Amino acid sequence: MLAVGQLLGNPWTGVLLSAAAMAAAFVWMLQAWMPARWAFLAGVLAALRLCVASYWINSYWGGAVAAIGGALVLGAFGRMKRRPSLGMGIALGLGVAILFNSRPYESVFFCIPVAIAAFFWLWGEFKKVETRRAALRLVVLPASIILLVTACLMARYNWRVTGHAALPPYSYDARLHDRAALFVWQTPKPAIHYDNAEMENFYNQYERLAYDRTWPTFKAVFQDKWEHCSLAFLWPACWLLVPGACFHFRDSRLRLPLLTLLAVLFGYCLVVWPGPHYLGPAVGVLFAVLVQSIRHLRSIIIFRRPIGAALSRAILLALVVDVSLLVSQRLGDSQGWGGWGLSDRADLLHELESKPGKHVVLVRYGPDHSVHEEWVFNAADIDASKVIWARDLPGDLNDQLFRYYPDRTIWLATPDTGDVSVFRAPLDSQ
Repeated sequence: MLAVGQLLGNPWTGVLLSAAAMAAAFVWMLQAWMPARWAFLAGVLAALRLCVASYWINSYWGGAVAAIGGALVLGAFGRMKRRPSLGMGIALGLGVAILFNSRPYESVFFCIPVAIAAFFWLWGEFKKVETRRAALRLVVLPASIILLVTACLMARYNWRVTGHAALPPYSYDARLHDRAALFVWQTPKPAIHYDNAEMENFYNQYERLAYDRTWPTFKAVFQDKWEHCSLAFLWPACWLLVPGACFHFRDSRLRLPLLTLLAVLFGYCLVVWPGPHYLGPAVGVLFAVLVQSIRHLRSIIIFRRPIGAALSRAILLALVVDVSLLVSQRLGDSQGWGGWGLSDRADLLHELESKPGKHVVLVRYGPDHSVHEEWVFNAADIDASKVIWARDLPGDLNDQLFRYYPDRTIWLATPDTGDVSVFRAPLDSQ
């Protein structure tokens, strides 16, 4: 999706398209599990909560693509149970392919309940001669072909990047660099030395000291997860939904989606880091739970008055007010994620792109610079970029950089003070 956005002029365009597709996919998915108007409400809630003032749309970190994959899987399965079709077989295969190319760890937990339900569905279909061939030809065969092609392409990608078909680049990167515990039963690895101060700070300080398998850090991990997820997906008025949520035990039709959500939550509890986008595959089900709670809440009548209906309207109005307040304050996310501190970099990039010639920006951080405000990143084709960003590494490493780019103006930027100055003119102008 980011590549599509890049072709359209900006990678964020890909984020915007994926967020819009996510909200639409939620509606399509839930139409297979609940009445259409309530499925539409779930899509509206997701659009308001995640697609306006949230890091899911205001950063490159969100989980919209994984959410699309999960929606395709559950939407296809809900429809093919009633009537097998080629379209649903293709949607099922594409959904699983998207899941394992976006959030493979969480997708394992998401797909286990679906796989079990699919097994029992196929077992029932095999007892019916009239639908057995349709199930195999229209669902199993196309989904299997898509997954086989996907597995081959993923293996080739892994092989070209890491040299091993079964070793994904993310796992290889974690093996090389990560010193932190990834799962709650692990302890941090021994520190390794980095010549670069920022790498030393990120891997050996920020990540490695975040969790040490002691009881205080264990409790802190789950507290962080609750705080981040409640800020990302909920709003204060959601507490009014508790009476309606108590009636979910009656919702036998939503049992499979709820099981996928619980399975993904279980996998989420096993990891250390609290990113709400880790729940991406099952986020559509989370909004289904909110909508179903609203449905149950509306049925509550006290002293012959429709108290539940009034509360449901107040909950929706509170979401609109909550998002509107964030927008009015120009906040991209309620928890401060989504590129804070990088507006100065964007302004400098715009200024240098308007100047003649090519440029390299050396970035020199102060000792208290936040590891979350990284200035050094570049386009895929670095040498063809008009502006290149690099770390200031005084000595031979800087000299190598200057010799490699003799035709570029070298700038020195210090983000913590806001100073920008010419460090060296192009050699052909000296």
